[in-house]
Amino acid sequence: MSKKEIAKKAFEAVEKESKEKQIAELKKIIKATLEKLEKKKESKALLEKEIKILKSDIDNLRDGRLDLVKERQEKDPIAKEVSVFVIINKIDVDVPIWKQPYNWGWNLETNSTANVHQAYLNDTLYGCSYTISNDIAKNNTSGTYLLSDGEVKYL
Repeated sequence: MSKKEIAKKAFEAVEKESKEKQIAELKKIIKATLEKLEKKKESKALLEKEIKILKSDIDNLRDGRLDLVKERQEKDPIAKEVSVFVIINKIDVDVPIWKQPYNWGWNLETNSTANVHQAYLNDTLYGCSYTISNDIAKNNTSGTYLLSDGEVKYL
């Protein structure tokens, strides 16, 4: 074998080794990207679930169905964590739940475990307890709301 052939084979070997190294690095990058993508998809799914819970809270308040909020919060621990308020039913032990009137009062408390930034809760709302009937919720939810970021929402 001539020096030229040896040099050519050596160059090809170095070039092949360089390509394999680049391919290995590329595969590491792709793997890390795919793993990050999967984590983001999981985060997105959780965020979408939280958004659905919050929208359901508003819809149930609008319909005067605080019982559905309470039921959701009892069945789903995420709903209890996400909701801005937690419902505690005012139950008279002498009155079975099926005999309670539709406008029975519900005790609402702001949720200290909710993932709600303090800016969203003014000091008068944070850590308070309220009693609200289904009729009050149904008839007084609609309106114009000015959010802390200046955006106006209409319900």
